[in-house]
Amino acid sequence: CLCAEQLPTDDVHVLGQLPSLVYFSLKVLCIPQDSAAIICTGSFPVLECLALRSCDDDATACMVFEAGAMPKLRRLVLGVHDRWGGGSAMPMGMVQLLSLEQIHVDNMSSIHDNRDVESAFRNAAQVHPRCPPVTIY
Repeated sequence: CLCAEQLPTDDVHVLGQLPSLVYFSLKVLCIPQDSAAIICTGSFPVLECLALRSCDDDATACMVFEAGAMPKLRRLVLGVHDRWGGGSAMPMGMVQLLSLEQIHVDNMSSIHDNRDVESAFRNAAQVHPRCPPVTIY
């Protein structure tokens, strides 16, 4: 488990080289506008579960998964807050996570209703090769 003030791609790249990291829970305090953390090809080779949350910002829109990143990731847990941008705020490249079996979304928003969040994530999951189920809690 790690809590970081910001989420620069260079730091994610360093963490992605840890050879035995199976579960990774990351909480980001501040996500600068128009920034993204790119998960590069070959990163997190044995990671099975990634939990990503932020304090108030939209952590879902700041992630980009390249082909070959997280090849064993089965479970993705994302937090949604008031600043979540809806269906357009999905992590880019989720279709690259070929082993993904489950998407869990923690709706911590006071303005986004669970049905809207679930619908947006289900639509994103439908284009995934495995069509993983989406759970909202």
